Amino acid sequence: MIFDRLAHIKLEIENRKIISLNEKAFKENERQNKMIEVYNIASASLGDAVVLFNRFIDYRNKQFTPLKSDAQIQTMIDTATNSILSANATLSKISDPPGQIVPMMSKLHTAIDDALKQIEEQRKWLKDYFSKPEIARKMAFYTRL
Repeated sequence: MIFDRLAHIKLEIENRKIISLNEKAFKENERQNKMIEVYNIASASLGDAVVLFNRFIDYRNKQFTPLKSDAQIQTMIDTATNSILSANATLSKISDPPGQIVPMMSKLHTAIDDALKQIEEQRKWLKDYFSKPEIARKMAFYTRL
């Protein structure tokens, strides 16, 4: 009888250890899933920024035809910039990432940095373009960056 009781207590202790380990694993899994969700949001924001930036580039390649106001053109590049900055801010929210997403995060950081450089080049070009009188603006399309 005492032996049975000890065996039962031992079994209960083992079960509690297993339950505790499962709870820890579950919590860690939830934490990792949240990080992956944040990563996916950042990745989607980058994708949106690239689409918006490509629209600006397409419009620039058409020499801003059909005609839009300076404010509308500026908004095109500002929207792309804001989207990429949002991607960068979202990605920075991930702290202590699990090993399997570290390489993905690194690639996303690199893509964000590259896109920001390209956008900044176009922002400088656009600022120069806006500083010219209407008559001289057409020439901006024929000079190299």
